[in-house]
Amino acid sequence: MFEKETRKLVDTIKTMKRNGAFKTYIDYIRFPYYRNLEKNTKINFDFPLTVFIGKNGSGKSSTLQAVFGAPADKSVGNFWFSTELDPIQESESDERHCFIYGYKIQNEILEVLKTRIKKAKKPDYWEPSRPIKKYGMKLMGGERNSAINMDVLYLDFRSILSAFDKYFYFGDTKRLKSKTKQDYLRSKSKHLKNVINNHKIYKNRGVDQNRDSVIISGEELNVVGRILDKNYVSAQIIEHKLFDSWGFSVIFETEKLTYSEAFAGSGETAIFKLVHEVQHSEPGTLVLLDEPEVSLHPGAQYRLKLYLLEKIKEKRLQVIISTHSPFFSEFLPQSAIKVFLESPNEKIRVSDHLTYKEAFLSIGHDIEKVTIIVEDRLAKRLMGKILKNMDANLSKLFNIEYYPGGASVINKDIIIYSRSERPNIYILFDGDQKPSKQVPDISSIPQKKLTNVFLTQAIKEVTGSKITFYPDGGKQGGDKNQETEMKKEYLNYYRENVFYLPASIPEEIIWDSEYSKSLLKITLGEGNVTNEAAKKIGQAVGYKAKFGTLAEYMDSSIDSLHDLFIKAFINGRGEFWNDIINIINVIKEKESS
Repeated sequence: MFEKETRKLVDTIKTMKRNGAFKTYIDYIRFPYYRNLEKNTKINFDFPLTVFIGKNGSGKSSTLQAVFGAPADKSVGNFWFSTELDPIQESESDERHCFIYGYKIQNEILEVLKTRIKKAKKPDYWEPSRPIKKYGMKLMGGERNSAINMDVLYLDFRSILSAFDKYFYFGDTKRLKSKTKQDYLRSKSKHLKNVINNHKIYKNRGVDQNRDSVIISGEELNVVGRILDKNYVSAQIIEHKLFDSWGFSVIFETEKLTYSEAFAGSGETAIFKLVHEVQHSEPGTLVLLDEPEVSLHPGAQYRLKLYLLEKIKEKRLQVIISTHSPFFSEFLPQSAIKVFLESPNEKIRVSDHLTYKEAFLSIGHDIEKVTIIVEDRLAKRLMGKILKNMDANLSKLFNIEYYPGGASVINKDIIIYSRSERPNIYILFDGDQKPSKQVPDISSIPQKKLTNVFLTQAIKEVTGSKITFYPDGGKQGGDKNQETEMKKEYLNYYRENVFYLPASIPEEIIWDSEYSKSLLKITLGEGNVTNEAAKKIGQAVGYKAKFGTLAEYMDSSIDSLHDLFIKAFINGRGEFWNDIINIINVIKEKESS
């Protein structure tokens, strides 16, 4: 449902980025020494919507705050400051915490270094510094580049509390001499209702207790309604300190009900706040969102992402999101996904080489696995062990399945797989199934030529057999039309989702004559028997026969031998290793694109 819209927006924004549409934009940020990140960590912002993913405590939020501190007149010290309980430690070499970011002016990258400077009256002061050679910066004769001028909108959804919630959960009844929190809120709500209805400023001892309410525009109402799948007639936001401390209230009106944030979900209040801020942001604003998924159901998260992409396109915004939700990264370019992972040295490294599914597997999130169907048990074991050797999380992303019956049964089942709206099932046939002709690209063939006869012949050439299709019943001519469409889908699926092992059968991939001889010597020792066995194995016709003969001489099961040869193949990166890795990487890219 959301895939097509997302991909269309992503493609448009990619083109805009390539053509230089984003004039105010941070291209990358790097950290020679900063908090718990690995030294010299670098994060490239290749796409205007970037998603930070990681477990709690992995440094996502602190990195988001560093980006906040990049533009002129902004400081990380707003969020990260030293206390007696949590003093900020410098490195043993007295290296200061710092970060460097790059931005373009007329296609030239300018780098800005911001460093924490300890001052007596400003212990958490960060200032732009002169370039430093050891950080790989271009020296400028004592000069420095100006910090980028960029509006910043930072919203931490964990802390966006309405005025009502702030007092209800954290208010002090004793100090305010109120019997209960409910009594206090009842009393003050009268004043709030009055200032909203009459658009007046309430004063206490001559001090303003509120600002005038802001009427939410019709466009904003439509946006929020679309995100939350709800119809609003009107809404207004008012900032006030009528509930003891400054906060904001939202008054909602639907066709049947008028209510305040006291009876709204926290996600509903936060989305109104976000949409209002984004709608009124300047073009080229840097938008930083920390865990926007809080209190939002998956559908709302998807629609919020679409809204942000629309605004990136319209206003050339740069948006960075820190999240634990997979819905914000699905269908985005892989380069937009930055995964924060703990290294063995307990430092945090940032990877941009993982698909969104791999990213969420790394933080223990359950995801829909990608299925690869193979022809036999050996292919299943081989692919499973290769995936585990590549990356433990990668092996969790894939589900390798073997169904008895071989290629003929799989080819019939492809009718079902090809009709899925988003097929995440791939076929990996043995190499001996590879057709002599390439699968035709249906999109490049004139419609007049795509007859049932043509399609039937093309499928037979690809599969080597006749595949029978069973369209639904219907009006006259309907069945044949549907059958034609089914055959087109079948060929499209074959072109996109079917792969072939780089050898005729899995046994050929793992077979190693020298390794076979070494096993014989270990088992039988040096001598005529070993030489005779090696000769018979060499004369055996076919790789299955070679394994069978070797198993007889070694008095071993073929499965055990297969495991030994698979291990040797992986350790030695055998002849066909790169071909198999390429297949896996292509499937990964298809799932992340």
